[in-house]
Amino acid sequence: EATNVTAVETIAHVCEQYGSRFIHLSTDFVFDGKSIRLYKEEDEAIPVNYYGVTKLKAEKIIASICSNYAIVRVVVYGKALPGQHGNILQLVANRLRNGETIRVVSDQWRTPTFVGDISVGVEKLMFHTANGIYHICGSECLTIAEIAYRVADFLKLDRSLIEPVT
Repeated sequence: EATNVTAVETIAHVCEQYGSRFIHLSTDFVFDGKSIRLYKEEDEAIPVNYYGVTKLKAEKIIASICSNYAIVRVVVYGKALPGQHGNILQLVANRLRNGETIRVVSDQWRTPTFVGDISVGVEKLMFHTANGIYHICGSECLTIAEIAYRVADFLKLDRSLIEPVT
């Protein structure tokens, strides 16, 4: 709550005070995952966990305070910096390198997006004048299990250690 809502509200007020554009990174966790198609920006957000609830709350606060903003919903992958927990790609690679079995979800879909591509999108939004919510995502829709198998294959690791679960 302090990070995802209170801090964001403070930043929103400062951006508004100084006339700065607020570009906020949000998440697909604002959705419940029950759609049979990819979500669009105008779809109703119905978070199913606390993280999603706080991110949606922040989105609404930004929209209510800022006269110049862009909210970017992402599913990101890329190399984590020291001290960061990383992402599904790194988790899979680390477990498989250690010869550990990893259980991954086979009935949830993602549109993973390389962090460099998100950077390009955010840079474009810096100079875009319209307020709103923007989905920046990769071109492929994959299950988390499919992502894990691709990591194993790319790194030539033992894909039999991947256990798909629902």
